[in-house]
Amino acid sequence: MLGSVTVRVLTLIVSGYGTLFNAISLFLNARKLKHKKGSVSDSTAGQNYKQIVIYIAMGDFLYSVSLLILGLADLHYQDEYLVNEYYWRKSFACYTVSILVIASNVMSSVGLNFMALSRYSVAKNPFDTKFLQTGFVLFFLTTVTLLSFLISAVLMVSYRLSSSNPMLPTGLCMLLANIDSSIATKLTIVIALLSNIGSCISIPTIYYHLNKILIASQNYREKMGIPSSLENDNKNVVVSSIPHAIIYFTQSLIFLVIASWKEYPYHIFIFAIIVVLPLNFIVNPFMFNKFNEQKDSKRKVL
Repeated sequence: MLGSVTVRVLTLIVSGYGTLFNAISLFLNARKLKHKKGSVSDSTAGQNYKQIVIYIAMGDFLYSVSLLILGLADLHYQDEYLVNEYYWRKSFACYTVSILVIASNVMSSVGLNFMALSRYSVAKNPFDTKFLQTGFVLFFLTTVTLLSFLISAVLMVSYRLSSSNPMLPTGLCMLLANIDSSIATKLTIVIALLSNIGSCISIPTIYYHLNKILIASQNYREKMGIPSSLENDNKNVVVSSIPHAIIYFTQSLIFLVIASWKEYPYHIFIFAIIVVLPLNFIVNPFMFNKFNEQKDSKRKVL
């Protein structure tokens, strides 16, 4: 399935890391939401920020779980995979992996864009924006989560019902492999391309305009002789935008290759699933929890 012991070990390490650290991120932010409501440092914007962080961590956690299932399945079959390939590729576990990958990819890209847009909106209109309304934030994130799972489930069901062979295209259980002409596979590839190429463009663009607002505010404060710590905010904006822009750019290239070539080296697909796609959940837990600590220590919201 994964091709070698090295890839199997790497998959288990990456999935274990993602599962552990995103679970920790979920726990820490949920704990802060529960115990810090009403404090000076936990404004409405700060509460909503943590809600978005929890949402992103949940998407990353789901993808790491899908990788963990792949790693454990490969460990289970090992040298007997070719004998059991037919049963694995049509199994409930394999279909579950595909559903988790599609849903988590959508949740991650939407969550990161929503976070960028919320920070921009709060900076531009600090007293008049829907992003300060907890009900709006929770409704939006809940709706996207339900739609993500609904879309991925519909794609899997339609693939199984419309295909004469219930096996998924590859042993990695992804409908991203462009080796069949099913509508479900084409739609999955389109969703992956739109979410990644769109995020590659939108996230840096939003943070660029946010940075302009922060620079203008900092210049005004300096002109009026008002103490300002916005210089650190500017650095955080850059730190937020560059890694995700690079990650989504890399993912976009990989998906373009997969969408364009009907035949390509299988290791490219493995590289995309095990190395490229997990980049977000490797970066996010440290980045967002670090920002939370900075905001709590400064008793302000970025």
